Amino acid sequence: MIEFIDGLILLPYHLFSYIFGIVVWWLLITYTIHWYRNSSDSDFFQYKFNRGIDWISDKLYYFRGRVLDTVDNIKNTVNRKKND
Repeated sequence: MIEFIDGLILLPYHLFSYIFGIVVWWLLITYTIHWYRNSSDSDFFQYKFNRGIDWISDKLYYFRGRVLDTVDNIKNTVNRKKND
């Protein structure tokens, strides 16, 4: 009889602990599945490839700008010498 009363008194604690444990595991599993589906290896490599292409493109545009600036400076220098 004492065990029954003891179990009855502790029933809310055990139910809360059981439900809380289920909710925590459910959130953990759904978060893991969501993370796994959204960050597969192909997406990671595609992201890195796109960033690499963007970096190369930025460097080429920068180099193109420097070359064009140098060519313009040479043309201006030649034109000044012709006009002098």
